[in-house]
Amino acid sequence: MELSGLRTEVRERLNELTADFYTDAEVDRALNEGVRRFCAEEMWPFLLTEWTDGQLTADNAELDLPNNVSLTRVFNVAIDGDSLDRPRMLERVDAQEGFKLKHQYDGRTGIPRWYYIARSNLVLTGDEEPPIIYTAKMIPVPDATFTVDAQYMMVPIDLAAATDEPPIPLEYHEAVAAWATGKLLLKELAISQKASEQFGLYQKVLEQAKKDLRAFNLDETVAWGRQHPLRGYWADEFDPRFRIPPNVGI
Repeated sequence: MELSGLRTEVRERLNELTADFYTDAEVDRALNEGVRRFCAEEMWPFLLTEWTDGQLTADNAELDLPNNVSLTRVFNVAIDGDSLDRPRMLERVDAQEGFKLKHQYDGRTGIPRWYYIARSNLVLTGDEEPPIIYTAKMIPVPDATFTVDAQYMMVPIDLAAATDEPPIPLEYHEAVAAWATGKLLLKELAISQKASEQFGLYQKVLEQAKKDLRAFNLDETVAWGRQHPLRGYWADEFDPRFRIPPNVGI
């Protein structure tokens, strides 16, 4: 559902199809808060994102990350380059450990092995408006040019245009509309029974989404001791050996 449709849905619940007490700007703010609230509830699979446009240059240890990174969620980083026979996964360390490693490897260059989040644009510019851009620092300092691939959980960008859509499956858009409606009703009626009803709808959709998306169902029964994903070369004739555990029939 687009922003215009969500706005209409909220106004229908408020019994105010034409802007009077609530402006469109107020409705949009409440909807964006509902999107952020829902996306922050769980590590939703629909928020997984891959970034393939990063690049590290020689003697430059810093890399600006995309502007929609959720740093508290899944975050994998790999580098590749002419000096590597295959891509290398980097290990993320916390800021305290990264600061120590930076000084331990001071004056040395090489293939990066670790990274940590050094700062954000909030620190440098005092810019409190989204998006927030984080800067990662690599250790040791790169000695060549490397391309960067990353996987992370995205933070939703605010809906602005009428055709913008939230990064949430359509079946859960009702949660966004319910949260926005409840928030707006609190403004008009203080502690309102109608607001509680809307927050209850939000909670109901949230629980359904958790039930649906928290875990994936496998198409087959997993054999004991089997590792996912299977790594290395593979051929069809190997299937029976790897599908049957060795202690069957004992």
